[in-house]
Amino acid sequence: MERPLHLELLRPAPEQGEKLPILLMVPGGGFREPKVKFRLPWLSPLAERGVLVVFVEYRGMEAAPLAGMVEDIRDAVRYLHNHGAVYGGDPDKIVLMGASAGGYLALQAAYSLPQVKGVIDLYGVVDFPTMAPGPDKETELRASVPARLTGETELSAILKKMEENSVLHAVEAGGQLPPTLIAHGTADTIVSPEQSEMLYRALCKGGYQADLHLIKDARHADLHFFQKEMIDLYEEFLRTVTQS
Repeated sequence: MERPLHLELLRPAPEQGEKLPILLMVPGGGFREPKVKFRLPWLSPLAERGVLVVFVEYRGMEAAPLAGMVEDIRDAVRYLHNHGAVYGGDPDKIVLMGASAGGYLALQAAYSLPQVKGVIDLYGVVDFPTMAPGPDKETELRASVPARLTGETELSAILKKMEENSVLHAVEAGGQLPPTLIAHGTADTIVSPEQSEMLYRALCKGGYQADLHLIKDARHADLHFFQKEMIDLYEEFLRTVTQS
């Protein structure tokens, strides 16, 4: 059943005729429907600095396949490209950001849309096969989120689809990928920092612009990712990749 999806905006008062860069934030939540309003304070400092910050709602795995979730993010980018100026944004200066499962969705959307100038991945899921038990533990594998996201029932099809769904697969496919900023905590026990390290290595191998920041002792969704020094980093990246 279709239903409307919404965008939540944090918008400074722009000067007359000023167009603000747009940061589209994709919240995480284990690929379930995200609690968007709960996360709004995270990036309010960027709005105070003159960035149009937009949080996107998307269908979770309860209502949509994985491809549908990615398409929800792509639709949000297309909407902002066509209508961002109405809210004081510059449609030609869109950067995606995502955390955890939202990091995966942001990366997949950013790597498939020319409108995106850059992407910030915070402790995102990158490679599904290494996030799930091996085929020798079939029962546990089938019950895992990566396997359930494939929508497949045959074991061979599950394994194949998990690989195809991975961000690494998109990187290895090549194409024009935007600059990527990656941040991950070394004490993350939910999504291993090795996920971000694999993405960074793959991007560097492909000759793409990438930067990896491993935050010592930071855990998954740690508030350290939204302290001043990290906000400074995000703003610098955003303004660099959107320079005319």
